[in-house]
Amino acid sequence: MPKNVEGLTNISLSSDSEHDPAVTDAAAAGQAISEQENGESNKDNNEFGNEVFNSGDGASNGIVNGHHVHNYPNSTEPLDEAEEAHCLIDQILDLQKTLDDLTSRMDSVKEDNLVLKSENQVLSQYIENVMLASAAFQQSSPKSRKRSRNMAAKLVGYDFWQQTLKSPKYIVAPMVDQSELAWRVLSRRYGAQLTFTPMFSASVFVTDETYRKKMMQTHASDRPLIVQFCGNDPDTVLKAAMMVQDSCDAIDLNLGCPQNVAKRGRYGAFLEDWGVIFRIIRTLRDKLELIPVTAKFRVFDDVDETCKFAKMLAEAGASVLTVHGRTREQKGPSTGLADWEKIAAIKKCVSVPVVANGNILCFEDIDRCLKTTKADAIMSAEGNLHNPALFSPNFKLPVTQAIEEYIELCEQFPASLSSVRAHVFKLCYHILQYEKFLFLREIISEMKTLADVKNLNQTLKNALEENKLFVDGLKGDLQLSVIYCQARVRCSGESKDNYPKVRTDQFSREDRKRTLAQIQAEHGNCSVRQAKQLMRNPDKDFSKATRPWIHCVCRQPKSRDCMHELCKICCRKFCIENKVACEKHRMKVLTSQNRIDGIAAAS
Repeated sequence: MPKNVEGLTNISLSSDSEHDPAVTDAAAAGQAISEQENGESNKDNNEFGNEVFNSGDGASNGIVNGHHVHNYPNSTEPLDEAEEAHCLIDQILDLQKTLDDLTSRMDSVKEDNLVLKSENQVLSQYIENVMLASAAFQQSSPKSRKRSRNMAAKLVGYDFWQQTLKSPKYIVAPMVDQSELAWRVLSRRYGAQLTFTPMFSASVFVTDETYRKKMMQTHASDRPLIVQFCGNDPDTVLKAAMMVQDSCDAIDLNLGCPQNVAKRGRYGAFLEDWGVIFRIIRTLRDKLELIPVTAKFRVFDDVDETCKFAKMLAEAGASVLTVHGRTREQKGPSTGLADWEKIAAIKKCVSVPVVANGNILCFEDIDRCLKTTKADAIMSAEGNLHNPALFSPNFKLPVTQAIEEYIELCEQFPASLSSVRAHVFKLCYHILQYEKFLFLREIISEMKTLADVKNLNQTLKNALEENKLFVDGLKGDLQLSVIYCQARVRCSGESKDNYPKVRTDQFSREDRKRTLAQIQAEHGNCSVRQAKQLMRNPDKDFSKATRPWIHCVCRQPKSRDCMHELCKICCRKFCIENKVACEKHRMKVLTSQNRIDGIAAAS
């Protein structure tokens, strides 16, 4: 407040000040200030909600911000100087309060303006960033857009196991040509929580687009999913992994395949260079942006070497280790039993999740394996092939129902016919061990379409119904009726509760060769293939005609309606050499008269 206005509050209202020039000047100044403030107050009247009203005594009174402002009475009677000074001072005091209030309000408005200005600047910067990001998004490719949407901090180890995979307990193993999409979906329907694709060759996957499209099939319901590759070159495996990292949850490196093809290709269990293995896993760990890498391997004969190998894989960057408790020599007739004690030793020496694989034939085996190995989960391969409901406790899945559901899934998710035949044979394994159902083997081998598979399933239903009394007394390896899916027990006397340590009926390689040679000699030097069939079924009769047609001299089927009962190639040679004709194969004897007739017809 101005000093000349502030000083007016101390004016004495004595009679001696009646003609004091200071009082006169103060009154004039106060009136000027009052008129100015009243004008501003009326201007802002709507903003602050002030009201002006007249009191009943004829004096004009007002309220500005809750303070009374007194104006001169409307009466024409002159006021004495004391009354006039008193009114003036009251007005000045009220105006001072009003001015202070207005000043504080103006300061508050300035602060609000500063806050709004700051918020506007932040909002403007945010809008600019959004526009730049939108422009970059429009210029990016669809694949990079999808990657940007899914991009998050890559999880590894137990974080990956718990958050991405949801701590699975039941896992279906990767199986060449047999863990295709249709079978994975069927396994999930009966309790599987995590599945693997079949093993893919990284080099073929990178170079062959047809192979890539045929083999890599997935679906929204097929998650979580791990894709397995085999290979011995870090860059090649990385290129293959980059092609599928948007469609799966992890990449698995196969270090356990014991087949001869793996030996020739130097991968799987025959990739013995630990340095190469380390570089492959470390490359995948560092270069894959979205998903981690895992590894599956077989144990060694020495438990210390096995633990050392597992530590190397974990140090290289494998987020999960799947351990098959058999060595690479344990395959085919020498499969034997998995060693759970070695898996338990590996679990103790690494800090990443461990999955136990081997000896899982029924649901009761799962708890036994987890208690023995302390593993985080179990994996099943052959047990799952014989019984896709392996992970469903107290549930018996009829063979015919399993085939029917699998056919329906194959119609939705196409599978190769070789995979279909293999699955059907595994499901029917225990039924096919009896003579009354041996005819089904030939039907399975000759299936060429899904319609044929449906016909087989109907034939199987009819055969089981016709032989109901006979079938009711048949038990499989797990003491269930053969009409239900159940795993195959490889060893004689082997059961789910007591596995023998050594197979008593196991042939060595030399014994097997001698046995095959003896069988060939006893059956008129039959082929090795026939000798193997006779080893499994000594009563097999090869004299029966399995084909309805007659054979040509070259042992190929003859052409139907051929005049000489030969195949097309042999008939052609026979007609040329003997100058004879064959209407079936459109072979004619060309003579001079034929040439003349042909020229005449052409003209």
